[in-house]
Amino acid sequence: KYENLDPILLRKIMVLEGISLTDKMKDLDFNSRKLLSLTAAISQSGQIVFDMMGQSPLGRELGLDLVKEFVREGGAAIWIDYFEMDELGCTRVYPIEKLN
Repeated sequence: KYENLDPILLRKIMVLEGISLTDKMKDLDFNSRKLLSLTAAISQSGQIVFDMMGQSPLGRELGLDLVKEFVREGGAAIWIDYFEMDELGCTRVYPIEKLN
């Protein structure tokens, strides 16, 4: 509601997730809130750090597609993944392991 969202990205998320302009954030499911938050971050900055924890497979795919498009248009993104990395078109991968 208070973010200056990219109208093309917003429309895409609203159609895919079945969101209307009268829906409140608190009433949306987790996937929809996460995708809207990602859209807000992309709309506000040329650089983002994000994760896809808790997303459904479809939500994860939609989010990663948004980020890939953002990077193709000159943005920079760091994806934090806590599971086995499927590089999915990443330009660089830096695995980080906890030392005991």
